[in-house]
Amino acid sequence: MNQTEWLPCKNWMSEGAEATLVTLILESGRISRHSHVLEIGCGLGRLSGEIARASGARVLATEASHIDLEKARAIEPDVGFMQGSGLSIPFQETLFDVVIIHQTDLHLSALSKVLSGMARILNADGRLLILAETRQQTLGRITSRYFPSLAAADALQCPDAAELAVHAADAGFVACGARVFGNGCISMDQTFLRQVRRFGHSMIHRIGCLEYAEGLMRLEEDYYGHPYGHHHAGNTLIVLAKEAEACLPLSKTA
Repeated sequence: MNQTEWLPCKNWMSEGAEATLVTLILESGRISRHSHVLEIGCGLGRLSGEIARASGARVLATEASHIDLEKARAIEPDVGFMQGSGLSIPFQETLFDVVIIHQTDLHLSALSKVLSGMARILNADGRLLILAETRQQTLGRITSRYFPSLAAADALQCPDAAELAVHAADAGFVACGARVFGNGCISMDQTFLRQVRRFGHSMIHRIGCLEYAEGLMRLEEDYYGHPYGHHHAGNTLIVLAKEAEACLPLSKTA
């Protein structure tokens, strides 16, 4: 058995954790039933759906994957969906009050173009919310412990939270603050192990067969008889505005 300290915990993306993220987004984006909200890279649309139900706002979401988009439409009837990405933003200027985008949709090679597009479609006092990771948080993923090349690959493809702030300033955004969410424990239960075995967790399909086999073996050794948890460093919600006056004080925690 590996010398790993396990602590009992709930899954960090449980219903309670998701509710906390939605609350952070509503507060940080100042979202109300009068708001027009866009999420870019929505996956199956669950976050957009929670925002729509919690606020009554008009929520539109884009997703590059046609398969995920069809599933999202069936799962979340309160959200409008269309195919697209951060590089393809077919919306008129100053249309949205809040835009939410995930760090994985902010590729370094096209970062300036994407951020400029966000600035174009936000209204004058609009806010851009980026769901990101610091380098420390990336290294703190459960997958980074067993499959370390994943963190290195993400570092080459996606900007660090600090890099995002610099590029955002170049695009005309003002940093309002940052908040950490989702920190705590990832549940090391049978569901997690089954996902890894099926290459179904995170971006495990990108790594080599040898690293995958060795990482899975270490994971199974740690898990065997101990379905507990691994501390997770969380993610960072970066809050940006087009004008300094649109920034309300935020407690900076990252």
